[in-house]
Amino acid sequence: MAKKEEATVVDVVVEEVEEKKNVLFDTAHKFLLVGFGAVGMSQDFVVERKDDLVGLFDKLVDRGEEMEKESRDWLKDVLSRNKKVEEEVVVETA
Repeated sequence: MAKKEEATVVDVVVEEVEEKKNVLFDTAHKFLLVGFGAVGMSQDFVVERKDDLVGLFDKLVDRGEEMEKESRDWLKDVLSRNKKVEEEVVVETA
């Protein structure tokens, strides 16, 4: 009788391990499918929205150019002020 119970416990454990293994593989497979789905949807979006993306790209480039100009102007201003301060310090110490 004890051997029958041991076999039953072992069978239950083996069955539970198999179920968990199947859940793990199913979940991993679903994550793989999610990745494929994301790639497919991205491709669809690019094909369907090509003109919108080109427009967005152009707007981003324009804004980047504006920010570059603003940054250069700001930096020139800061360097100019720094140079004036250095000149004043030199004049005052002389």
